[in-house]
Amino acid sequence: MEYTGCGDVSKLPNREQVASLLRYIPIFEDPGFSAVLRYSANEAGERYPIWADEVRRFYREINYDRFLLEYDMPELQRELKRYIDDPSLMAGIDLQAICRLFAAHLQRETFQEGHFPEMVASGHMAALLRRLAEIPEDQIPPC
Repeated sequence: MEYTGCGDVSKLPNREQVASLLRYIPIFEDPGFSAVLRYSANEAGERYPIWADEVRRFYREINYDRFLLEYDMPELQRELKRYIDDPSLMAGIDLQAICRLFAAHLQRETFQEGHFPEMVASGHMAALLRRLAEIPEDQIPPC
């Protein structure tokens, strides 16, 4: 399906936004990259991760309304678990499915601190980005 105008597809990330995300692939695939710089503790003694700058920037880029389409979040979390448990399911998913998974990761981070950098460190985010890179340009809204 080729997008020739913006219409209601403008809710999906456009080509420029997708291209911006793809620059994280070599960073996240670098074996020397650490998604977490260190751990700190709050006043209650609970540990939390201090994210690498690249992880924080990536998080902010996908924490944008075009990636956060409205979904049934409990079902979305079940779907996310399936993709984490079986990364081969990512083969062939479309742009909207990738956006759903990004939204699920953002939501999970809200309730499970450290989930997001853990998914970067595990290679899951790089795998999602590699799949995003495979989406034909004519299937991504131009604007």
